[in-house]
Parts: sequence; structure tokens; C-alpha cells
Amino acid sequence: MNAGEVTAFAPQIVLGLSPSVHQPGRVPKKMLVEQAASQPVDAALITRAVARATVQAVLRADNLKIPAYVDEQRRIDDIAVFHVELSDSASSADTTRLLELLHRSMPRPLILFLSSPRDGESVSLALTHTNLGDPERATSVIDQSVVVPLTSIAPGGLRIDNLNRTDLWSLYRDLVRVAAANGHPASPSLSTDEALDLRGRLTVLNAELTVVARDAKKEKSHAGRIRLNTEARELRQKIETVAGSLYSPASPQ
Repeated sequence: MNAGEVTAFAPQIVLGLSPSVHQPGRVPKKMLVEQAASQPVDAALITRAVARATVQAVLRADNLKIPAYVDEQRRIDDIAVFHVELSDSASSADTTRLLELLHRSMPRPLILFLSSPRDGESVSLALTHTNLGDPERATSVIDQSVVVPLTSIAPGGLRIDNLNRTDLWSLYRDLVRVAAANGHPASPSLSTDEALDLRGRLTVLNAELTVVARDAKKEKSHAGRIRLNTEARELRQKIETVAGSLYSPASPQ
């Protein structure tokens, strides 16, 4: 996604933001370093990996007309929507660390859109709580997170106006739940924690299947190929079962 380009993957389109809420502004890289990097190595990573960063919107109780949220672990008055464009030199490890740094860099949840020359467009979400070890309470601890390619999400699947509007935390948790299921959870009763658990299991099973399928192609003995192909078939059955618990039939998987 080029700077200023409006595509189906643009944050305002994916989230269905109204013009009054979608008010993008550039975030200088120096400011990003100051906010997210506490170590020189992380400052260097941000400088190397980030080509451009913008705040796309700030979702607040007043502009969404839903309540803020407060409990013992968090106070959510607003949710920032960021878009980060990665440089050509950003590695997978750089991206993983960058996402962690950004989600930890503020005391409230973050909706982070990512554009990568290598991996395309994705959205990164994290369930967090306020870092009580921070005297200023200005950072967060990540409990769970998920990164979802936007190409896997059905158009309109993440629109804000279709999510739980009880309060800002409910809205964010529902966004995580729906994103983990590619925009179409298998059931309205599927919880956020269940959706994240199922998606994690799918990731592990698919990784195992990739290894087994690769080994089966290399296996020279007939008995070995039978064993590996049987294992691959069992993994595919498990994947189908888990996917059926996570995705509705309408979801692109």
C-alpha cells in the first residue's frame, strides 16, 4: 500500500471508519523510537525496519458513542489505529520484535496495520493490560496476540459498526475474536480466548503438516512413505476439525 493510496486494505476501509474518525497524521520515526524503544538495539531495529508510520485514527468513547472501560488492570479511553510500512530490509524477526515493541509502547490497545514488501498487508492485534511495573503506567504487558493477513479476511469482516459496542474493551476483544476467525467466526458464542486458541492450534498443525509433506517427498522407502502419508492424512483431518470450530463456512481460510 503506497502512501496515501486508498485500497481495499486501507485501514479506513477495513474498519469502516467514518471521515470524522479517519484523520491520518504522520508519526516521525524519531517519535516512534522515543515511544517504543528503551534499548539501543530496539531503536536501531525501528530505524532499520520502518519506512513510514502514520496514526490513521483514534477511536474514542465520544466519536464512537460507546463507553470507555476501566478495571483493575486497564483503563481504556481510546484505541489508536496505526499503519506501519516496513522497509525492504525488514526481516521476519525484525517484524515480530517491532510488533511487540509497538503493542507494549502504550497503556491501551492498539490496532496496527502493517504493509510489508515481502508479506503484503496484515493487521496485528494484542490483548494487553497496563504494565504495573512502569511507575508512569504508560506501557502495556501483552497477554495474547495475533497477526492476520488481510487477504484472508472477507471484505467487511472487521467493520467497527458490526462489533460488540458494550464498551471500548469489548469492542477491541470482539475485533480480536473476529480477526482470528478471518472475519467469520464459526459461532456467535465463540469467545475471544477460544478463537485465539483455535488459531494457534491451526498454526501448529499446519506447520507440522508442511514438515511431514516435505519429508514424504524425500522418503525413499515405500514403508516410510506410507507412514508419512498416513500421518499427513491424520493432520489434515485435525486441521479440518479445528478449522470447522473456528471458521464459518463463508470464511476464506
